[in-house]
Amino acid sequence: MAAAQEPDEPPPPEPPQDLTAPPSGYLNADSLRDELLKLEKSYGRLELSRLRVTLDETPIYLATFRSPQFAATRPEALIIANLEGDRPVATEVAMAIIRDLATSGSPWDKVGTLHVIPVANPDAYARVMAGQLPTRGAPVDEDRDGRLDENGPSDVDGDGKILWLRAPTQAGHWYANPKDPRASEPVEGASPKPGAFQLRREGWDEDGDRRYVEDPPGGIQVDANFPHLWPQYEPKAGPYPLSEPESLILAQFLLSRKKLAWVLVLDDEDNLASPPKGVDKVDQYSRDPLQEDALFLKAWGERLYPKKAKDDSDEPDPRWTKPESGPQGAGNLADWAYFQLGLFTMESAIWTMPAEGGDADATTETKRLAWSDEHYKRGAFTPWKDFEHPEMGKVQIGGWSPLVLNNPPAEWLTDLGVRYMKFVDGLAADFARLEWTEVHVQPLDGEGVLEIRAKLANVGFLPTTSAMEAKTRSKLPIMVELRLPEGSRVLVGNARSQIQRLEGGGGAEDLRWIVQVPKGSAAPVLYAQCNTAGEATYTLE
Repeated sequence: MAAAQEPDEPPPPEPPQDLTAPPSGYLNADSLRDELLKLEKSYGRLELSRLRVTLDETPIYLATFRSPQFAATRPEALIIANLEGDRPVATEVAMAIIRDLATSGSPWDKVGTLHVIPVANPDAYARVMAGQLPTRGAPVDEDRDGRLDENGPSDVDGDGKILWLRAPTQAGHWYANPKDPRASEPVEGASPKPGAFQLRREGWDEDGDRRYVEDPPGGIQVDANFPHLWPQYEPKAGPYPLSEPESLILAQFLLSRKKLAWVLVLDDEDNLASPPKGVDKVDQYSRDPLQEDALFLKAWGERLYPKKAKDDSDEPDPRWTKPESGPQGAGNLADWAYFQLGLFTMESAIWTMPAEGGDADATTETKRLAWSDEHYKRGAFTPWKDFEHPEMGKVQIGGWSPLVLNNPPAEWLTDLGVRYMKFVDGLAADFARLEWTEVHVQPLDGEGVLEIRAKLANVGFLPTTSAMEAKTRSKLPIMVELRLPEGSRVLVGNARSQIQRLEGGGGAEDLRWIVQVPKGSAAPVLYAQCNTAGEATYTLE
């Protein structure tokens, strides 16, 4: 009789995947350029333009997708990614959209024209992907001492990385979390806290003014150089609005595209994850959109981040965790595009390291450290180590590596790209769309006198212009024309007229004419044209 066999022990659980911390696994500047050129050569539906070059003589690439059949009459939209160079995930998402549109069919083929700028700040992006600081342009005197870029971050301890430095001081604004001393927490209130420290970038007092890392290398911030609420006395904002080649070419492009209906900015700010409620009126200092326009941001946000079903008990996938918005910077492109040009403007920060789970009293920082411990085995956080700083005495050097808090593991880029590709495909159906409805022609006598009644309706999702544009009047109104055969006369009404705006979802304007048309003539034609809604034609039989 065979001996009884011991039951097999269950296999040990597999350890969590060791994910790749950025910038590893991301496109660098050369590989991005090479892929764009290859797509341009291989797929005819991609038009690749090279906008004005930067101070480093790098072109800003623009990918355009349009159907030749509809290009002259259909509306346009624009996606702009990575204005400061330190959001490579934004560039990756933009490239995923470009790949999808170039290699396969899309709703955009027959709806409108889509422009995509995958890197709006190529100089800073190239430096970031080479392991340097996200700098661009000519030096700026941040500390106003007459010297340029003389005191920036530097590798104090010689470990090959420029990280963070904890400098103990009773007046410090930070302290180490008692449960996880790796976490730096802000001091609340004005009372001194034992063990407090200043948290700053690793570096020296290279100019001898007893300040540290106050004049780092680099020039003007592109996303602080636009006219709306431009911060005049901020060195990083530039000597005047649009002083930089990157901001100037973007502004010129937006101003030249009269058919633009909306802009999607992929960078550090976000108005989709937690859409603003909006305000009932705006002035020259406004930062929040009008309530009517905020409703569309809410609808788009719900598409990008759909609510989970109530009976779905699964934990949310951290790849789809809503990102945190960076602080709303003055002089940024998104505010200028909305408040000055009246364009619907979406902003997405795409990804922020999840801060979920842990104890009830866990902080955001400790939650993110726990998440990093599980998913990153290396490259994301350098443990603090003591260092004798020749100028500050005993300090600690370590902390988060650049990029990891706002750019996901390389293994998640594909899924994120698919998510945004679907979102952008859905936006193609949202344009305003004109249609003639309830058209009636009534003969009034036997001499060709006709009464014509009709409604011009907007059957699309969006209004023909934003509520903000109704105030700025930056776009042409809807042009309406009654085209009559030769020898006709308009007795009542105007052969050509304008409608300022039509709401989405069926907003309509009643129109009426009385005309005299010679017997045997061709049929009159109703025609309407709107830069953001296309054309509508109706032949009166």
